[in-house]
Amino acid sequence: SHIFFNSSTRSSLQLIVSPNFIVSKSRIKSYTMKKKINKEIVNHSHMVQVNNKSNNFSNLVGVYTLVIREKRRFTTIWTQTLLAPIVTSGLFILIFSFVFMDRGQGSEVNENYSQFLAPGILMMVTLQNAFANTSSSILVSKVNGNIVDTLMPPLTAIELTVGFMSGGILRGLFVASGVLIVIFPSVGLIPSNIFLIFIFILLGSMTFSLMGILVGIYCNKFDQMSAVNNFLITPLSFLS
Repeated sequence: SHIFFNSSTRSSLQLIVSPNFIVSKSRIKSYTMKKKINKEIVNHSHMVQVNNKSNNFSNLVGVYTLVIREKRRFTTIWTQTLLAPIVTSGLFILIFSFVFMDRGQGSEVNENYSQFLAPGILMMVTLQNAFANTSSSILVSKVNGNIVDTLMPPLTAIELTVGFMSGGILRGLFVASGVLIVIFPSVGLIPSNIFLIFIFILLGSMTFSLMGILVGIYCNKFDQMSAVNNFLITPLSFLS
């Protein structure tokens, strides 16, 4: 051994065959196992904290800020988000009225049909705008790459959902208020129970806002959202 190995190699071989090395190796294994167990315990406690945090609803300031941001998204371009649905509703009633007049229907039937059509148009534009607000907000953020600005603040999943949903509900209420103020008096329709109208508008806007959140999370391109809008949302809103 003195011939074939130098001094450093001989010392390494002596360390390997010595009982002290076997003890130190077992200690290393024990230390590694303890470190792995401690890491698993820390990961488990972190997951428990994350799960508990995801079920909390305590950051009211953050939720309010998110709602204000969503509100400013459609109020800054009010001609597109608020005025356009009112004009669309008026065109619907006007076109159907002309169709009935061309068919030779009487004025009383024409007036009754316009009054019958107005509540359906009210719900149609309300549901479409509530869906468009949440789905476009999430999808545009994903496409532009600034979705991290929404995910980084200390907001839980419930708080983010409530914030986006509230923005969609506000847009639905704004559009519905415009149609009620402009379109309903023009056809001679006066609501007899404004409270029930508010409940229906609120529930419909809430449902389609949540659907918009799901579609915004699922879709990665505008083509996908257009397909969902054309084949699912538009038929549902037309059949409202």
